[in-house]
Amino acid sequence: MESVLACSEVRKTYVSYQKGKKICTEALKGLSFSMEKGERLGILGPSGCGKSTLLKCILGLERPDGGRALLAGKAGFVAQDPYSSISPRLTVEQIIEEPLVYGRTGAGRAERRRKVREAMEQMRLDYEKYRRRYPQQPSGGERQRVSIARAVIGEPEILVLDEPASMLDYGVKGEIAGLLLDSCRRLHASLLLVTHDVAFAKQMCGRMIVMREGEEVESGQTEQICREPKSVFTARLFRAAEDIERYWEEKDRLETGTALKQYRNAEEKRRLRA
Repeated sequence: MESVLACSEVRKTYVSYQKGKKICTEALKGLSFSMEKGERLGILGPSGCGKSTLLKCILGLERPDGGRALLAGKAGFVAQDPYSSISPRLTVEQIIEEPLVYGRTGAGRAERRRKVREAMEQMRLDYEKYRRRYPQQPSGGERQRVSIARAVIGEPEILVLDEPASMLDYGVKGEIAGLLLDSCRRLHASLLLVTHDVAFAKQMCGRMIVMREGEEVESGQTEQICREPKSVFTARLFRAAEDIERYWEEKDRLETGTALKQYRNAEEKRRLRA
């Protein structure tokens, strides 16, 4: 199989100073893995485990202190925060069009507009309704769909996702997951997901690498790891995630029940007054 990503002994250390004392923090401690074309791989772990640093090294935003990360082909990137990853001075149409303008695709204005319309329709965004709007106007979920449209318009070989659903409401995550998976199938693209959200990783990825403190804890097929985790750390991570999922499900059930009860009470009062 053709490889789209190869990381070999990737190391990264950050140096800081506190009260004149030099402090070295090893964010990555020699991480190695590869990713085949068409594969959907999740990098899973808690905050501070080195996931985002790894992503920066892969995308060339950080230079590793040791080892190397080789990314083959064109990448489309979806950031965690749609507020900071999109220019507030550009319209939705201009934002999505950016890869075609600066990617030297040679596409003329009419062709770029056609592709923007197509990308927006694929993300279920009405072209005429949203194209002249600024990022402050759509909702958070709609803004993330704009980010995805910008990522896929250049037809990348790999989609790189940094916590793409962590800032969205619980009910919107499923919709975003569906749009991302549809995009991968349509483009025959690979998918690299960095997240701490176990449920989202299960939905998105066929293979998973669990990280802790800059190192790999275990890796394998998602279904196998979730069914029989080899490490105590992974088992605890999954158990905590299940508790959080149950919390949100229960919260949603209670809020829905309360709203329904309030509606019925108001309707009964209106009926009695009539």
